[in-house]
Amino acid sequence: MRWSEKLAALSAADRGRLGRLVESEGSALNLFPLSYTQEWVWWNSRLQPSSAMYHVGAGLRLDGPLDVEVLDRVLREVVTRHEILRSSFHVVGRTAVQVAEEPQEGELLVRYDLRGLAGAAQDEEVARLVAEDRLRPFVLTEGGLLRALLLRLDDDRAVLALTTHQLVFDDWSIGVLVREVGALYAAFAAGEPSPLPPLPVQYADFSLWQRQWMDEARMEDEFAYWEGKLRALPALLDLPGDLPRPAARSFRGTLRNLHLDESRTERLRGLCRDSGVTPYMALTAVFHLLLARATGQREFATATLTAYRTRPEVEHVIGDFGNMLSVPAAAHGPGTTFRRLLLSTRDAVLEAQEHADMPAHRITGRLRPRREESHNPLTQAMFLSVQAMNTVARAELGSLRVGFALSGESHASTPFDVEARLVEKPGTVIVQFVVSRDLFTTEGTDRLVAQYEELLMAALARPDAALDSLAVPDGVVPEPRTGPDQVEGVYEAVRRRAQERPGDTAVAGADGPVSYGELWRRVEEQEALDEAADAAGSGAVAAVRLLAALGAGRTADAGDGRVLEPSMLAGILRLWADRCGLGAGDRFLAPAASGTATALIEVLLPLYTGATLVPAALEDVLRAPDGDLAVLPAHEAARLSPAAAARLRTVVLTGGHGRLSGALTGPDAPAVLRAVGPAGLALWPVRAGADEGRGPSLAPDGAGPALLVTDPEGRPVLPGAIGELRLGGAPVPGGALPTGLLAREPAAGGVELLGRAEEQRNTADGYRIRPAEVGWALTSLAGVSGAAVDFDSDGALVARVSVEDDGSGTAPDARGLTARLRTLLPGYLRPARILVDATTPPGPHPHD
Repeated sequence: MRWSEKLAALSAADRGRLGRLVESEGSALNLFPLSYTQEWVWWNSRLQPSSAMYHVGAGLRLDGPLDVEVLDRVLREVVTRHEILRSSFHVVGRTAVQVAEEPQEGELLVRYDLRGLAGAAQDEEVARLVAEDRLRPFVLTEGGLLRALLLRLDDDRAVLALTTHQLVFDDWSIGVLVREVGALYAAFAAGEPSPLPPLPVQYADFSLWQRQWMDEARMEDEFAYWEGKLRALPALLDLPGDLPRPAARSFRGTLRNLHLDESRTERLRGLCRDSGVTPYMALTAVFHLLLARATGQREFATATLTAYRTRPEVEHVIGDFGNMLSVPAAAHGPGTTFRRLLLSTRDAVLEAQEHADMPAHRITGRLRPRREESHNPLTQAMFLSVQAMNTVARAELGSLRVGFALSGESHASTPFDVEARLVEKPGTVIVQFVVSRDLFTTEGTDRLVAQYEELLMAALARPDAALDSLAVPDGVVPEPRTGPDQVEGVYEAVRRRAQERPGDTAVAGADGPVSYGELWRRVEEQEALDEAADAAGSGAVAAVRLLAALGAGRTADAGDGRVLEPSMLAGILRLWADRCGLGAGDRFLAPAASGTATALIEVLLPLYTGATLVPAALEDVLRAPDGDLAVLPAHEAARLSPAAAARLRTVVLTGGHGRLSGALTGPDAPAVLRAVGPAGLALWPVRAGADEGRGPSLAPDGAGPALLVTDPEGRPVLPGAIGELRLGGAPVPGGALPTGLLAREPAAGGVELLGRAEEQRNTADGYRIRPAEVGWALTSLAGVSGAAVDFDSDGALVARVSVEDDGSGTAPDARGLTARLRTLLPGYLRPARILVDATTPPGPHPHD
């Protein structure tokens, strides 16, 4: 009878008595406690019983004549020899236990004959079968935690795909398994008995020893060390993901292999020999350097695994002996060389290994970081060394040639945002990346791996160079304009149009049209009065005063004490004219309040291009625009109905940029530009891109200003990393103008905006919060037309949300929005309060 049946037959009272007995002397009943590593895997597996997160897969390519019956006998012998592979797992009382079941009868090997398929069809079927088996859940209470598929490709080629569980297997175990399979296959094929000596201990013996040795006093000492190393580190690595972080991880990853050929491998190993470090330490140093550049964070830790096989008795025992360690990133500053970083990383790795006894989940439990399903606690990146491929490369199965097969492994599982695995082979090195599909697109994953490779190659070529000089991201900051200005001045352009086409309408205001000829006559009268100091008023009055001021050689008032030199203003208007396609006969709607930079553009741009200035109230523009082009505040654009938008050819959005409404993205939508620049001076229009990532998108096409994402010192950041948006090229003053806007470059191209830098805040519990990203998530919800998010005086996030109320009683309320955000946003990004303002919808929902 299996133990699951025995336990099910007990009464509740008997189970309670058995539980108390297990706690005191369970090993006498062959019920053993779990090791500390198993404990963590067990409880997490129970939380997600259908997940393949803790499945372990290995694929062997077998070339040569294969005796299938012998292979099946070999695998059954391995399972009989190692009790852990036939153990089941249960909860008795308050204790989780493992117990070895009797070996199962029948064949272990599941066989598929694919010899009838060829080429791509055969490869696809291999990938499908392996992937299905890797994803199929184990029933932990039943045991049998080793599955084996044999896929016959032709008479002399096959793939052996093994799937097991992390409760009973680690990377070292793959080497043990392959060596034993090789020895047993050779013996059984020759008609000989097993040549393997009996195991001195089983995994359950180690579990019991570990529990007795690692007592509370030792744990207390180890925790004191780790608390000092980890307590002050940020809770989350601000990785350059392409997608918003979800409320809960899917654990799905994209797998990419970085192969170092023999030449590059020898360069790596040569540098390691000269520096007194291992390849693992060197590649970890590159990993840390990449993460520092990608996140802008210098203090963090990454995870690694240690085999924890410190006793000779367990060297040949299959089981999960690993323990997860945190390796703090070595400090580095200006002038630090890569060779110096190597030595510092070596010291950090060795020091961490000296404190490998403390179970990782116990450290987490004592530190008590915020519980989040959206990310791994303490660290979200891992770099580890694996032995599986190297072991297989040296394996022998009689006359069979053995290799490592990657069938069905284009995707993998990982609890980390980025996981990297070092595989050392005799002549080459592979760094295998598993990157979270929740955060990174395929293009983003490829870019991250390419950035690691570029940084590694730069370090190998110049190990004694300063880190800041290695693989510096591309990004040329344009020099300020010099030489004669070829752009026609604003005053001169309007005067010329008044002379050439005096009868054309310059201003179509409420008091009737004003021609270019009449407008210029008023400008000359104003100049005679020499009172052109401000541009108060609207329409023709504002135009006359502005033009008179420019004619007198004065600067133009852009509001809030800012002024624009005439030549700079002309260059900006020329840019707008080109971007908007504005010309004679076009009607330019001007709803902006006077005294702002936007009002300055609205008044002068149509006159500069020979179009017609149409002063209009904002509500009239939103309801029934009578023109070709309009400049609208971004937060008001959601109120533009599809019918109204269809009457416009171009819309330019200013202010705090948000998600584009359906009226601005549908088939009849106008062209959309986003005007960017420093706060209150958004004077540079850029084509809007598709809103698909983490924030409003810009799609520069080479015709507007250069968009640069830089660090605080103005140096280009790693592509994808978050930095400050700067504008370059003509007509931008100084060559590179800081905007105060946070931005990043997605792998697919363009630039995403993530709010203003001054709004970003690091919280007391170690999170970096950008309120704009919270607003971005809110406006993805049906019925939400706008959202403004900020911190209150207590540091809590507060969201003011505009919802569409059509009177049917279905408009979202604060409680409903709070509930929906629980499945959309990580806990640390959810607002403490949501305030709802109802508006009348202009038409279909912005995201329909």
